[in-house]
Amino acid sequence: MAVNHFAHFYLTDLLLPLLKKPEQSRIVNVSSLAHTMAKPGPRDDFFFEKTTQETYSFGEAYNRSKLANIFFT
Repeated sequence: MAVNHFAHFYLTDLLLPLLKKPEQSRIVNVSSLAHTMAKPGPRDDFFFEKTTQETYSFGEAYNRSKLANIFFT
């Protein structure tokens, strides 16, 4: 989640003042179809903060990070 979503979010936030100056600036967010496979999961644990090591799924974490990219866009 940190690399696939938060880093892009933070970079965009840092660059936003510069991007607002020229008229032709653009922000391009890239995701993948993995967001379509993201399971909703508990609303209070979208980022797996309360998930145990036994129930953690790398694939689902990736899918949710791509879903977060779509929400951000």
